[in-house]
Amino acid sequence: MRPRGLGVARAGPGRAKPPTTNDRVANHVAVHRSTGVLHARVSHPGGRCVILCGLDRLWHLTPGTDLGRLVFVPSVTKSFRSGSCYVAGVLSVAAALSMFVVGEGAAAVNLLPNGTFDTTASGSLTGWKATHAKATLVAGEGGTGHAAQVAYTTGSSYQFAASPRPVQNGVAGAAYIATGDIRSDNPGKSVCLLLTEVTPGGATAGSATRCTIAGSSWGPLTSVSYTLRASGDSLAYVIRQKAASSGDAFQLDNLALSVAATDTAPPSQPANFATTAATPTSISTDWSASSDNVAVAGYYLSVGANRIASTTGTTYTFSGLSCGTSYALGVAAYDAAGNVSSPAQITASTAVCTTTVPAPSLRSQILNGTVTSATVAGFTFTDAQTGVTFACSVDGSSLTPCTSPDNVSGLADGPHSFAVQATDTAGDVSTSTSVSWSVSQPIVADPCGQPVSAPLTYQHVIVIVFENENLTDIIGGAQTPFTTQLADECGLATQDFAVARPSLPNYIALTSGSTQGITDDAPPKTHPLAAENIFDQVANAGSAWREYSSMMPTNCDPTNDPAAPNSYYVVHHEPAQYYTDLATSCPGSSVPLGTTTAGALSADLANNTLPALAWIGPSDDGGDTTLGGEVDPLLGDAFLRDWIAQITSSTAYQSGTTAILITWDEGDFNHASSDPAYQNVPLIAVAPSIPTGATTSVTMNHYAVLRAAESMLGLPYLGSAGDPPTPDLRTLLGF
Repeated sequence: MRPRGLGVARAGPGRAKPPTTNDRVANHVAVHRSTGVLHARVSHPGGRCVILCGLDRLWHLTPGTDLGRLVFVPSVTKSFRSGSCYVAGVLSVAAALSMFVVGEGAAAVNLLPNGTFDTTASGSLTGWKATHAKATLVAGEGGTGHAAQVAYTTGSSYQFAASPRPVQNGVAGAAYIATGDIRSDNPGKSVCLLLTEVTPGGATAGSATRCTIAGSSWGPLTSVSYTLRASGDSLAYVIRQKAASSGDAFQLDNLALSVAATDTAPPSQPANFATTAATPTSISTDWSASSDNVAVAGYYLSVGANRIASTTGTTYTFSGLSCGTSYALGVAAYDAAGNVSSPAQITASTAVCTTTVPAPSLRSQILNGTVTSATVAGFTFTDAQTGVTFACSVDGSSLTPCTSPDNVSGLADGPHSFAVQATDTAGDVSTSTSVSWSVSQPIVADPCGQPVSAPLTYQHVIVIVFENENLTDIIGGAQTPFTTQLADECGLATQDFAVARPSLPNYIALTSGSTQGITDDAPPKTHPLAAENIFDQVANAGSAWREYSSMMPTNCDPTNDPAAPNSYYVVHHEPAQYYTDLATSCPGSSVPLGTTTAGALSADLANNTLPALAWIGPSDDGGDTTLGGEVDPLLGDAFLRDWIAQITSSTAYQSGTTAILITWDEGDFNHASSDPAYQNVPLIAVAPSIPTGATTSVTMNHYAVLRAAESMLGLPYLGSAGDPPTPDLRTLLGF
């Protein structure tokens, strides 16, 4: 638009007053665009030079140009920064000549060549470049002069930029402020004003951006301030809208870029500084925002006389403090010019000291009172506090630093103990958490090869299912001598295969004759099964069943990995919990295994109350070589030795009417699906009538295990257990 008025410069003391008649002069006037310095050299017939203050662009005035009333100053050439001019006069120049008030309290020179789009009577877009947009002239603000309309055409954003850049070969530390006016026929869009510093090589050295929601009426763009970082760089002036869409457009007028006036006014002191919360080590505070003549850049925070941090918000939490201690806290506002307000100060205290003694949680396959043949033991331990250190003791030795997991080996027969103690960062020491157990090597008489005939049906069938091992991992393995011995003394199927991955579908297949479409290890609430199963078959036949689960916290427990000491229990290894028709009987029949000296199974063996079907689930295993984690082959071998000794010495087994089936739910993860050994798991049968060293290489799977169990209990075959291809394991191994 056209200038709203001509500038008036104030006269300094002793300066000449304006002449009363027009003079015609030859002259050259320029504004240096990198520094804002106005250079003026004007020749006058009287031998004088004239200094014109406040031009917004470079002008070449030819001899005879009517400059109106001017002030003449002796001397030849004068160079000064805008805002420091001390001469006075009223300039009546051509319509396009924008003037600004300079001197005391004056505005700065506009460095944009055509910020009002009125350099000609018909308007002009000279000095501007539209990208992904079309620029046209429209009526200016207030209906006078001209404005630029910038309409989106393509791309995700569009922009309007001064071209060339208004500051070239700048000086480090020079500060600039960008302003302008905006409106839109499509209001509500965010339009951003950017100042970007560009190196001589074209790289971006820094930028500042402020965005404005364009309205339907003219309003100011949010001003942007920027200080050049390096000499020689240029400064770009850009108006941009992102996330543009068809029909978007905005109108601009009175665009300006000027050298920022020096700001020496500090922001106001933050008000209402107060605490909002306190802990033993921190104090949270907030305050009301400060005001500033330009803008508040942020807030400095202090403790006592020490400035410790800054923030751009109006909340802060002082942390790393001592409990039960009083502190002098302060907050002061600062602006971009480095002016700092007087601080707002309060005295506040942290919460009283509290002592939280660590309480380590100890996890192990070893439970208190266990008697085991295992000569190794593994322990894992944690604490709810962070930064805790641990010390461990074995068999009453002095506590020494340790880390989890901690494994012990080479344990001799006799009593043993393991204890762990935790110390937190405050030096608080826990009481020791410990477990005691005994190592004993039971004598296991050869349970098979006895001169007896196999009964048509058995009174007791025991099924033991381990986890994730291939036949070659177990039979002949260095860590599984007892399991190998048992297979050699009794019956072994060398071509038995799991039916699926992962674990759960195998357990369901072993008990119902089908995977029931399950392909994961989700809990019972995800897979409630109304399928017929061997547990239900036994109950319907008037007999009892029991599922003995190692590490199970409570009867029929549906959880996975509960808290110590029952840390290695997982429900997807306990199939009875998945069958909905067992909901009533499960709480009394699915029970914790206990140890070989106390618990459900040892009591049933000792009291000769073993049920018709006894399903035994060892702790979660899977061939993990870490003793403190899942059961590895070494611990699985000890588990089998301990319980086979208990079972085969019981009245139930000695009567000749008890058989044991031992298998693994799925193979290890060392074989590809194309490998013939993929999912080839051990299957061991133990019964008095089985000939010593009986083996079969007939190919079979978990359905053969279910068929054998149902056959021994006189039950009909479920699902694939009754399919003709499923071999009769009893006939093949002689039980």
